[in-house]
This record gives sequence, C-alpha cells and structure tokens, in this order.
Amino acid sequence: MSLTVSAAKILIADDDAIFRSLMTDVFTSHGMTVVSAGDGREVIGLAEAEDPDIALVDVRMPMLSGFEVTEAIRRHPRLSLLPLVLVTALDDSNDRDTGLRLGADDLVVKPVKHADIVRRAVDCLRQSRYQRVRAMHAGLDWLTGNGDSGFLWLDRAGGWSGENAVARRLLHLHLGPAGEPGETLVAHLARHFSLETKALWQDWPSPTVQNTPRLLVRGAGSARPVVLEVSIVPANFGPQTLVKIDDVTTAYQQKLDSFSFHSALRSNLAAPMNSLASGIELLGTKAADPALVGTIRKASAQLQSAMNRLQNFASISAHPPGQQLSLSGLASIIDDVNERVLSNRLWCVMPSQLSLRSDSIPLSPAQVDFILTELITNAVKFHPRQQPFVQLEVTIDNGVRLTVKSDTTPIPDHLSPLLLTPYFQAQRSRPAGIPGAGMGLALVAQVVWQAGGRCIVNNSESGVEVEISFPSVGLVEASVQ
Repeated sequence: MSLTVSAAKILIADDDAIFRSLMTDVFTSHGMTVVSAGDGREVIGLAEAEDPDIALVDVRMPMLSGFEVTEAIRRHPRLSLLPLVLVTALDDSNDRDTGLRLGADDLVVKPVKHADIVRRAVDCLRQSRYQRVRAMHAGLDWLTGNGDSGFLWLDRAGGWSGENAVARRLLHLHLGPAGEPGETLVAHLARHFSLETKALWQDWPSPTVQNTPRLLVRGAGSARPVVLEVSIVPANFGPQTLVKIDDVTTAYQQKLDSFSFHSALRSNLAAPMNSLASGIELLGTKAADPALVGTIRKASAQLQSAMNRLQNFASISAHPPGQQLSLSGLASIIDDVNERVLSNRLWCVMPSQLSLRSDSIPLSPAQVDFILTELITNAVKFHPRQQPFVQLEVTIDNGVRLTVKSDTTPIPDHLSPLLLTPYFQAQRSRPAGIPGAGMGLALVAQVVWQAGGRCIVNNSESGVEVEISFPSVGLVEASVQ
C-alpha cells in the first residue's frame, strides 16, 4: 500500500462518464492516481490488475450493481481488505444499511461536495491503514517470540515496513523513521550479501520453482561463509508480503562437511584395493579367460578412480582459506587440466600478457585445478556423446572471471535453481563409465564463496555456461606460485 495518502491509487466505478471524468479531475488534483471502470463487471478485473488502495463504486450500475461488486470483493482472496466506498444517488437508509452489511466502509450520497468526498475517501484510507498496521505489528510481536526465524513486511514498492529482531540481526537492517525506508530490500541485500542463485532473484518476490529458497551468502574469504535462506510466506496479507529469513549456515555446512567421510572411506578401503589389484595381476599370469581379466581390471581402475576423486573432494573441502594463486601461474594449471581431461581439445581465450601479471586470485593452485577439472568433466558427462566442444575464457576487468562454455545439453529450467545443492544429481542415470557423485558443482560453489567470489550457471545459445568470478588481490610474499 502507498505510504502517503497523496500517493494512493483510487479505482472509480460509475456508468456515468461525466461523473467519472469529474471525480478523476478531483482526485488527480490531490496527487492520487485514478483508474476507472464503466460497469460493475469491469471492477474486479481492474482491481486485480491495478491493485488500487481504495475503490469508489456506484450502487446503480449495469452488469453488476455496487452491492454485488462489494460482495465479490469481500470474497476475493487478495482484494478482501480493499477499502470500498459506495456512492448512491438516493438518500435511502436501506441502501446504507445494505452496503455496510455487505462490507462497504462508507456510503456517500450524490450530489456531494468535492472536498467532502475527498475527505471521506482519505478518512477511509487512514482507518484501513491503521487497522492493517495494528494487525501487522501484532503478527510481528507473535513472530518475535516464537522461533529463530526472521520476518519482515515487504511493501508493494519493494521496500520494507517492519521487521522482527531476528531479521534485523541477520540482515543488518537499519530502518529510518516509520514509513521512510531509504532503499528497496533487494538493493540493501545486494550491498551486504551475494544473492544466490542469481536467476532466482531476477523475478523477486515472485514464487520460485518448487518453492526453492533464495540464498544470501556473506563472508568473503572466510572458512565458513554465512548462508541465509529467504522465502515468501504463502498467505494473503493484502498489498504486503511477509518474508521469512532462516540462518542455514550450520545445516548447509554440515552437508558440505559430510564430504570428509570420503577420507575415512578411502583409508578403510585402501588395503582391500591393493589386495584386489595384486590378485588381478596374479590372475593375469595364469591361463584365465582374457575377457574376464579385462573386465576385472576395468572395474578395478574405475573403483580406484572413484576413490581418488572422493579423496580429492575431501581434501579440497578442508583447504584452509587465505591462499592465493598468482595469475602468472594460471596458464600452466589450465594446460595441465586441458591435457588430463580433454586431451588438449580445450579452446582457451586469455589475455596475451597473463604470464607477466603480478596480481593474484584468492585460491590455491589445487583449488583452481579442482574447479576447472570439475566444470570440464561435467561438460563431458552431460554431452550426448561425451565429446563436447569446451571453451575457457579468462577475463580481467576489476577482478578475474573464468567462463567455461560448452555445447553440452542445456539445463532444464526446473533444475537450474537446484544445481548448487549438495548431492543433487541432474541425471537419474549416468552414461556408463562416466563418473559423477552429485556433489562437485556444490563444492565448486562453496570454494568460490569462501574466497569471496560468485558462481553462476546459465544456459547459453550453444549449450551451458558456468561463470566463476573473483576480486583480484595484490600479490603478497606468502602467495603460492
């Protein structure tokens, strides 16, 4: 709802075009926005589309009378709280009683002085707002004392008009005098947090696919960034929206910390793996079926590769923060990943003077190797023939941006918001022999967030594009080359 009466939007419904024009001039002269309807049937659709602050409705109209409009509005799930003033040409007590009984807030009789009808509309607006503010604060008082979630009210303009103590603490809100927020909520959040996943925030505050929560991440360069979930409470609060904020840092970190169990798994299976490998070699010296020996060797190699990958996940997730990689050493890591994963089929676009730069990115060489390996491996895994065209672009402009583009299968829209969720598996069944544990991209995002960067996954014209960006930092003596 508008924060001042002069900024209010009024819906005027009357079959008399002269009266509509006259009232439009009167209310416009007071700074209000006017939308109008010529019959009762138009009112509901117009109210749904325009979301007015108050409606001025004639009692005697074709299609639907003012009484019928009042009944329909009071039954409407979103418009039921709309302030409504009925206008009648008959000074009839029955009309007044009927209108008030059906839910009208006031009834005025034509002819009416311009100043009187404006005053009564303004009084109706103020009374309605007072009741809503009281209900809002009563609800917030209850929420404040019940649970650990933060709650705040989002207004139609994108600002916020009240919050509980938990929301104030989690979001670092500093609201000015009541009704005078200095900025929209999203603008405030963007100054203090990284908004993840970007696609989910583009249509804020519309509901997300499968009600997937939007994420806020704060804590550049820290070992455990703060992660908040932001969701819209699915209930009708009139022109305002109730927003719920939960601190999921611990739960999210626990998911990622579960990667560490792979270390124990690797340790416990090391001896059986060695025995299996030795047995296979002995079996190969006997007069055994060559096809059987080949199958066993292939299975052993796949198991060994999977165990090494799990161990790599565990070590990367436990990497201490604060390490750096000089940009001059980035090309050699790219070359190594290119040879190891794509047999030198990676198309690279990077600045010609990259090897001469002295600045760095806030990641260790092992972390950069892991990120590139994981992204390119995913491009192979999700390509129909496991032979993608992959391009890596390195851009340096107020930071460092690594963009991996591939002609792999585009990501379905309903899966895009879930890609950074730990253990999410985009394919129900993977191509035979193509490894994938449903954890790599989530760990990539976590490593990037810890370093103060951003991870964005999008479909492009040719396939899938993953963008990793960081602020560049001055090289220090302790940097790892």
